[in-house]
Amino acid sequence: MTGTLRGGARAVMAIALMALLSACAQTGTRSASNGPYYNRPDSTSPPGPPSDPWGPWIRDASRRFDVPELWIREVMRQESGGRANAVSPAGAMGLMQVMPGTYRELQARYNLGPDPYHPYDSIQAGAAYLREMYELYGNPAFLAAYNAGPRRLEEYLWGGRGLPNETRNYVSRIGPRIASAAPNRRAAPEVYAAAEMGFYVPAGPRPVGSGTALALRDQRDTPAPVQVA
Repeated sequence: MTGTLRGGARAVMAIALMALLSACAQTGTRSASNGPYYNRPDSTSPPGPPSDPWGPWIRDASRRFDVPELWIREVMRQESGGRANAVSPAGAMGLMQVMPGTYRELQARYNLGPDPYHPYDSIQAGAAYLREMYELYGNPAFLAAYNAGPRRLEEYLWGGRGLPNETRNYVSRIGPRIASAAPNRRAAPEVYAAAEMGFYVPAGPRPVGSGTALALRDQRDTPAPVQVA
């Protein structure tokens, strides 16, 4: 996974994730034994049986961020093969292959621990980032954002630049395997329309046959009113 959140993507994120952050804050309990970090265990040993070593922590992250377990499992399988000490040539770290800058942002937002290689925190960070990208781009475009970064995806969606072959292959491998699962809280229909993408993305710039995608992009760039309960 590459990329940190910048510019317009960061501004949109603040609005799109307000409700999610509120929900996470309500469920983010702490305990004296875990210290200041969200439910973080001291041990880095797999909490589950050999057949599903990270299962309990995957389920915890799934509940916290309303991300289907299947999404987390398939992304983890593709990213690291379940190896907690995995590191990519680009510097992505841990089970969910989170980049250093992205991890620092997620750490601050979700009260994660300081070690991006800690399996629990890596799963939490990866699940949080999957949810954030899903809220911005829908399914399966969120997979492209997770792999290449939101800025790179937006260059494809609205900037006339093709996606990297690695990202196209990433979406085509994982997308069909997770098609049967969805969060309880779905991304807005406008998100799906603006970032419309199939599992098999052709090489080259995205063809835009109408003004719909551009109009929705302008809508996304306009701050929405904050609703208060």
